[in-house]
Amino acid sequence: MDLTTWTNAELIALREKLHAWCLQRQAAKWGNRFWKLTAFIGAFSLIDGIVGIADIFPDDDRVISILEIILGSAVCLSWYLGDKKFKSNTNFLDKLNDELSRRGHSL
Repeated sequence: MDLTTWTNAELIALREKLHAWCLQRQAAKWGNRFWKLTAFIGAFSLIDGIVGIADIFPDDDRVISILEIILGSAVCLSWYLGDKKFKSNTNFLDKLNDELSRRGHSL
């Protein structure tokens, strides 16, 4: 994305929105901790489901193990994508800040 063709007003407006989003995401709150706990529970569920299927003694819990694998995978994937989005947005915010400082705008 070529930021040199954008106007100062567009850059500043986008920077303010991204900066507010990053501050909200970085704030120490229960939602952030709960999201990390959910990711760990999803990973545990995924591992537990795999171990349940690979069990030596066959039982009737295979459906539950498959369900654990599916739900655990979905939780881990959503956590990974959310973290990837955060890193992408912070990198883009750095590029916006660099472009604005190159143009002489004080941050």
